[in-house]
Amino acid sequence: MSLVNGDQEFKAAMQALDGGDATTALNIARDLLLSADERDHVSGYLCMGYAHENGGRTSALDLDEALNCFRKLSLLAPGPLPFVLMARVCMKIGGPDKFRMALKYLDEAREKAACLYLLGRAHYLRVGPERDLVEAKKLYLRAAMAGRFSGFFGYSEVARELGQNGRALAMDGLRLSTGWLISLLIGVRAQESFLSL
Repeated sequence: MSLVNGDQEFKAAMQALDGGDATTALNIARDLLLSADERDHVSGYLCMGYAHENGGRTSALDLDEALNCFRKLSLLAPGPLPFVLMARVCMKIGGPDKFRMALKYLDEAREKAACLYLLGRAHYLRVGPERDLVEAKKLYLRAAMAGRFSGFFGYSEVARELGQNGRALAMDGLRLSTGWLISLLIGVRAQESFLSL
């Protein structure tokens, strides 16, 4: 679910972030935002949002600024990804108001990013004020049945939290035995995850 068309600057920024160098990523993002090409602005806000959301050894995280960048991204590139990113950041910020905002953003992405919605809603039910592990487990199961490895892992983790070790073990076995087939059939979409987009 990519908004960028493989531009080299964005790739360099993501590599810098992977190495913990948020300052370089932010500098690249600023350069992209100065470009005359609006497609570069999409890459710039996405990169800047990621850098502020994750921080690194060269720059502290700033979740409010990450949320602001993803809001600007949603105006330039309306679609499910910016809304899923805003929901994730709101949950990281925490508090009742931000969790309500997270649900609103997830609802915006629901139709076009069904699996990310399921994974995001399940995460909300695990960590939010309306904690419901039984419902979270059901949502993770739906994501797993749609071929998302995060659904398998989430289901197993929640089952263990609920003391259902047998169910967790069964889901782990199912993931291990069918993982190769899922990867073959749906490719990289199987790796889609709410917590790391």
